[in-house]
Amino acid sequence: MKIRSKLVLYSILAATLTLAIAAERVSRAASPSGADIARKAAAQLSGYGDQQASLKMILKNAHGNVATRAIRFRTLEDKGGQSYALIIFDSPADVKGTALLTHDKRGGDDDQWLYLPALRRVRRISSSNRTGRFVGSEFSYEDLSGYDAADYHWKRLADRGGHYVIEARPKRSGSGYSRRVLLVSKKGYRIEQITFFDRKNARVKTLSYSRFSRPDGKHERALRWTMVNHESGKSTVLEFSNFRFNQGLTVSQFSKSRLRRLR
Repeated sequence: MKIRSKLVLYSILAATLTLAIAAERVSRAASPSGADIARKAAAQLSGYGDQQASLKMILKNAHGNVATRAIRFRTLEDKGGQSYALIIFDSPADVKGTALLTHDKRGGDDDQWLYLPALRRVRRISSSNRTGRFVGSEFSYEDLSGYDAADYHWKRLADRGGHYVIEARPKRSGSGYSRRVLLVSKKGYRIEQITFFDRKNARVKTLSYSRFSRPDGKHERALRWTMVNHESGKSTVLEFSNFRFNQGLTVSQFSKSRLRRLR
């Protein structure tokens, strides 16, 4: 009788262990990879058609001195998956009319042009210059180019509470960063923070997204971006307002030839 009881007990333990192993395997299979998380995060930022917004750029140096700039922002997605972005400065006077045009190319290097009204000149931003600061801010030209998950090698590093921590290493050698580490919410796959590491793998900047909202009731946007430079102590804040979606923007409005005629 005792032997039979032990056999029953061993059978139950073995069955329980088998079920636990099977459950763990299912859990691992269902758990998203770094690339899966990146693709889902990218999907949350697309599908808007076109959008426009007003921007306030707040520059703060290490001593606490503050300067502000007023900007207009426009972006467009085409049916082929390519996107276009235009940033136009309205004030102060020394940067008024300055514009940055970006053509985000799927699977290739983005094209960027800077228009300088004082010189009435359109300057192409070469890949070697994209690490430079954009109009004195803590954002580089590379930071303002498109986000394409296919441009990076992804790795899931950890889970932190309700967030995934994933790593992005650029596939192409032109990047000014060796890697980025992203904090992505498990609910909604929302990117909430990006930490940038230079080519020596030192942490140089952190970009935090906050004040999330759905201006049109559908597309979620972070209304405040804060970029902190850990080396200089400087920071740049972008505050978005007055979002408008599907206003009928066309690709022709994002052409290089129109930069000199912007209003």
